[in-house]
Amino acid sequence: MNLAVSLPSSSRPHFIETDRLVLSRPHPADAERIASLCNDRALAENMTVMPHPYTTDDAREWLETVRSRDEDALVYGIHLNIPERVLIGVI
Repeated sequence: MNLAVSLPSSSRPHFIETDRLVLSRPHPADAERIASLCNDRALAENMTVMPHPYTTDDAREWLETVRSRDEDALVYGIHLNIPERVLIGVI
């Protein structure tokens, strides 16, 4: 089953929250965690453009790129909300 939803940027939520997960726009405070998640050689080898080692500066640069994109570009951080909110990935 495929599900595609297209919403005008003015009606898109800045976050989506359930009991277990939170999807929210990446924030500069996420840079260290993003660097930690991305600093994996196996991940870098399977990506077309990802440096290794992946540093906090790389994460900050990526976050700036995301922030400067058109509002139509959806990028959300995936946070596990059990027991405390922690970033586990980005979509």
